[in-house]
Amino acid sequence: MRRRLLQARLAANYFQLLQKENAMSRYEGKPFVRLLECYILSAIDELPEVYAEKLNEMGPALKETYNLEGGWRDVVAQVMHFPDTVDDELRNMWAHNQTVAAQNGQILAAEAFAQAVVDQNFKEETQGEPPAADGLAAEDEEE
Repeated sequence: MRRRLLQARLAANYFQLLQKENAMSRYEGKPFVRLLECYILSAIDELPEVYAEKLNEMGPALKETYNLEGGWRDVVAQVMHFPDTVDDELRNMWAHNQTVAAQNGQILAAEAFAQAVVDQNFKEETQGEPPAADGLAAEDEEE
């Protein structure tokens, strides 16, 4: 019995390590991917408070980088040219997908949902192409 418990713990620890490695490679060279996922998590009210605090701290740097006004969510929305209805659309998608998962006896994790939305809708960003900073792009053209 004790041996099985130990094996189960080792398997769980190994799985957690794999998840961490996959997460690191997912975002390597693609920091905007995580911002998009956090935007989605925020829109569906599933963004952990610790992330919200860090993102709020990053707000001024994001504003400066993209030469835009507002908080971090505003900057992401403006960079991605999101319509005003995007939060409602994301909440509706979240509710629908939770219902489908429940009907299939599954639980849909918010992180998995956010990752799937990004993977299916923002291919350039997931391939390492950060959105252009409008202010910087205009300067590059003038040179």
